[in-house]
Amino acid sequence: MSQSSINSASDAEEIKCSNCGHIDTGTFCSICGNSLSKNRLTISILLSSIIDFFYNIEDKYVHTFKALLLRPIPFIIEYLDGKRDRYYIPFKYFFLNLGISIFVSGFFNVGQVNDVDAEDELDAIIYSRSSEMYDHIINNYGSFFSLLIIPFFVFTSNTLFPKTHHNTAEKATAITYMFGQLMIYRVFLNLITAAFPGFYDINCVIILILEFGIIFLLSYQFFKETFIHSAWKSMVIFARVFLSLRYVLILLQDILQMIYD
Repeated sequence: MSQSSINSASDAEEIKCSNCGHIDTGTFCSICGNSLSKNRLTISILLSSIIDFFYNIEDKYVHTFKALLLRPIPFIIEYLDGKRDRYYIPFKYFFLNLGISIFVSGFFNVGQVNDVDAEDELDAIIYSRSSEMYDHIINNYGSFFSLLIIPFFVFTSNTLFPKTHHNTAEKATAITYMFGQLMIYRVFLNLITAAFPGFYDINCVIILILEFGIIFLLSYQFFKETFIHSAWKSMVIFARVFLSLRYVLILLQDILQMIYD
């Protein structure tokens, strides 16, 4: 080795790797392979990362929405078989749409429980503190009770479809995707209700029909039951799930009464 090469090697700047802490020379860390160059953040790098972030969100979201809109059950089966890179994971899709639904419903005051107009002292006494808290919870956090549909559905389907080859996680994935899609349909219906308040009752009926339709579709295509078996099993699941939700709300009311009354 020439004297100049030795001098240049000895004069090379030693840099501490920002990733593993090893002190090294050259372009890349000899321990972890991380770049040793100090690339400072710039506005262009920040803007590029933001664009990439929203592009990835939009791209995966659109693919998931279109798949669930046009061919929900085949898409879910493909997802369970491993075709997942282009799509949102089910709970991420559900929670994002749930958040949008809560925002739209709260922003436009769609379907909120009306405050009691206490015209006299008797009305004020009847409208207790627990009722006020219950209304507050339902108005602001009621959509979160939709989460309970997932375990209730899985538990009920375990008893009604014992011979299915789908495991618990796969059942949870299917119902989560379907109800995540329902949240977006609810957003559109709530926007119509915000423009035309008289549409609220129709909105509620449509949501109930869609909820039953989701359960029927899962029974018929996902669990591969006959049409007749899918119909009566869907009615059993629908009744069990929403009666269970009703019991949860009654329990919530009882707890609030014990605390505030």
